[in-house]
Amino acid sequence: YIDDVIELCRSYGVLVILDEIQTGLGRTGDLFACSNGREVPDMLLLAKALGGGMMPIGACIVRPDVWDDQFGRNHSSTFANNNLAARVANATLDMLLEDDQAMIRNVAENGAYLHEQLEALQQRYPDVIAEVRGRGYMAGLSFHPFDERVDSATMAFASLNGGVTPLISSYLFNVEGLLTAPLFNETHVMRLQPTLIAGRAELDRALDALEEVCDIIDQRDYYTLVRHLVAKPLPEKPAAPRPVPGADAAGAIPNVDQTGKFAFVIHYTEEEDIFRSDPSFSQFDDAELANWREWVKGFGPGFARKLPKVTSKSGATAEGMLMSVPMLPADMRGAGRHAAAGMIKTAVDMAGDADVSRVGLGAFTSIVTRGGETATGRGVPITSGNTLTTISAVKGIKNMAARADMPLKDAHVVVVGASGAIGRLASLMLSREVGRVSLVGNAANPFTPRLLARVANEMCDTLLDPDMTSRHTPGDFATRIRDMATSLQLERGSKDIAEHLAAGFHGTGDVPVPLDWKTSLDTALENADIVLVATSSEMALIDPLKLRPGTLVCDIARPPNVADADIPGQSVMVFDGGLVQPPFKLDLGAFQTLPANLCWGCLGETMLLALAQEDKDYSIGSRLSLTDADHLERLAEEHGFEPAAPQWYGRHVSEADIDSFAAEVAHARQMRLNLVQYDGNAQRPAGE
Repeated sequence: YIDDVIELCRSYGVLVILDEIQTGLGRTGDLFACSNGREVPDMLLLAKALGGGMMPIGACIVRPDVWDDQFGRNHSSTFANNNLAARVANATLDMLLEDDQAMIRNVAENGAYLHEQLEALQQRYPDVIAEVRGRGYMAGLSFHPFDERVDSATMAFASLNGGVTPLISSYLFNVEGLLTAPLFNETHVMRLQPTLIAGRAELDRALDALEEVCDIIDQRDYYTLVRHLVAKPLPEKPAAPRPVPGADAAGAIPNVDQTGKFAFVIHYTEEEDIFRSDPSFSQFDDAELANWREWVKGFGPGFARKLPKVTSKSGATAEGMLMSVPMLPADMRGAGRHAAAGMIKTAVDMAGDADVSRVGLGAFTSIVTRGGETATGRGVPITSGNTLTTISAVKGIKNMAARADMPLKDAHVVVVGASGAIGRLASLMLSREVGRVSLVGNAANPFTPRLLARVANEMCDTLLDPDMTSRHTPGDFATRIRDMATSLQLERGSKDIAEHLAAGFHGTGDVPVPLDWKTSLDTALENADIVLVATSSEMALIDPLKLRPGTLVCDIARPPNVADADIPGQSVMVFDGGLVQPPFKLDLGAFQTLPANLCWGCLGETMLLALAQEDKDYSIGSRLSLTDADHLERLAEEHGFEPAAPQWYGRHVSEADIDSFAAEVAHARQMRLNLVQYDGNAQRPAGE
């Protein structure tokens, strides 16, 4: 290659400058890398090794026929006339040239041995090492990218963000005592550059260390690879979050016309996710795990997985990236909220630099940014994904109720977390078709009563707006609200309309009142038919074993708000809400914590908006638009996005489970009907 470059340049009268600062002075097994070429360059640059590892010095060697005396007279240097450096350089050259370049000939011989052994190592670990490169004592190991692996989120993250060879080099230095270095322009290649006096014994020791790390990677034992980073106490203050070097190049998405481009920001929603995404990390003890969680925060956000192009039912296409924020929900609360918000904004900026046209926020990244409010205005449309999450949950409730023969029109629905973004929108959507609604919020929050009253007023206003209800068969709730509003001559926008309607129902003895926002959680659950749970709490709020038989529960919260339990006879049905079945195969690799080809509603909305080429912010803040929800529901139908098949804690809900639950629903309804008839007969006058 060098010979051809020199020949081409000579044919056009162009001077050739060859930089041998790293390759010169014996490194490749010759005095210079170009020593055996057909021609020599016009200028040759040397430094680094010229000072024998002791003194800083550089040299520019020029062919006599291209030397310009004027340059020699006018050239100056800050460090000229450094006699000590020049003396060290001369001594270095003497040692290299001594005994007919015996040291360099030894490098050539041992270098051939090193490359032979490295190629044998590559043959033993073909899934780890992709290629062996170099000459003499200048070798390179090219590792296969890890971003397609499904067994380690950590390695996928490192692979896409320039961290693979630094991570491997860190293990080799700290555990095996071998000093290596990454290439700065090719992040999957490791440099192996022994000192020129290294012999077979040193090479064999290095090869043993490389064999050890290759075996660790081949065995997927990433715990052993990273344990040295966290086996001792970390500094109290981890490094400040920062963009990871190489992320821009790794995350760039090809510019293809008419193809939507998206990025979706994810994080671990519970500690168990760490072990799902990196199974070998289950070997961490408690102290190591705590140190690991702190250590990864220092790297900030980064690209985690490239997603292949997907095609919707309508033929639209999109492609994108998963981006990771290395924090658990507990890390994002309190004092950690500010750092988390900063990481999320950095992730949005990185996505914008990668030519992304839509960024979606998953789980607590939405909560931390107030439903995306603090992440908007950065040049990329944002969605919290909360709208499609709600749509999917509501549609899932309708589907399950239909399969269990539970009529929605007279069902009592309890919405837990009703003042939150998802709970509020779900309340508005369900109020159009169900029989009765109870709104429940956080009893420890002094603002909860006022927030729930606001949602109650919005529900009543919605039901008095024909545009919002014309496409839905009204349930008993909607009918009773409209009839009472007419009786009381209340119009849309009336102040405290829910309070006036409730008073009207009490005054006429029309009980139970269809709308309640003042009842405690336990009281509301006593006679619930359907429960939708959507809070930001990290703990389980509902014990399904305490619910009355025939209760249907949709848990949208992540982490779950309904405790895991083995429910005898499927007397209560619980399923995860907000999960989406897209119209294409979806592989999230190590981040696929859901069954294959399913995704969270927030990721589904991100992909849907990219497929539909929507260019405005969606699902921002706590007051999600019912108009947008109806629009997105139509888009979901157009592109083929459906609620996922029901599951709970990773367990599929079978047809037999649904049949058992349907029998419980039928039995419970019959018992309540018998009770109503008994009460009616007991109150009749004697003789009737």
